[in-house]
Amino acid sequence: QTCALPIYLLSITNGTYFASNLNIEALDGGTIDLHSVYQIKDGQGGDLQYRAVSVTADGPSSLVDLTGLTTFQDDYAYDNNGYARFSVLTAKNSGSILTPNLKTLQGVSLTLGSGSNLSVDSITTITGSQIYVNGGSVELTNASRVNGTSFFVSSGGKLSLPAAQYYVQGATGNDQYRTFRATGVGSELDLGNLLSITNGVFYDSNLVIEAVDGGTIDLHSEIGRAHV
Repeated sequence: QTCALPIYLLSITNGTYFASNLNIEALDGGTIDLHSVYQIKDGQGGDLQYRAVSVTADGPSSLVDLTGLTTFQDDYAYDNNGYARFSVLTAKNSGSILTPNLKTLQGVSLTLGSGSNLSVDSITTITGSQIYVNGGSVELTNASRVNGTSFFVSSGGKLSLPAAQYYVQGATGNDQYRTFRATGVGSELDLGNLLSITNGVFYDSNLVIEAVDGGTIDLHSEIGRAHV
């Protein structure tokens, strides 16, 4: 007697040619089951320009199941010439992405806040990425490594990172910017437990810290210690 074993998709890797883009989209109540996938990554080598992997859940009851995912990695998300793209992880308009085991983001643009349902409690490392919070309150409770990541908070949202104690700008080449920005009344970026901030070592490395139109950035532990 033969017993057929189930076959599960374990890894997703993007292509290596110019403008290779892999888009995973659950829209208008659709569901994508990728529960066994443990890693998503951009391809290695090849033509690195305009490549990205994008995961989106948009609309009520739209669901991407990534319960097994631990790592989402894009090694070439930031360059000096504007040719690179961040990979994307976005749940919006009441869409949901299930990521209860996600630990590491590299080179990913992550959008959170009002109208999104995306599990972030297990994330410990966010490097070379972008975090957007558009309304709502988000706490990245366990994210202790955040080097090279930019943070944008707007629409009265709040983003706090209580485990982050050290920040390095993390430029990988000349003329690179990283940004901490809170825009609008009630918008708050809480990095109050940072003990040090260190700028990049390349030519024209920039770290921009901006509170705009009533926004607030809390760096109260960092006062007098910045190396920017």
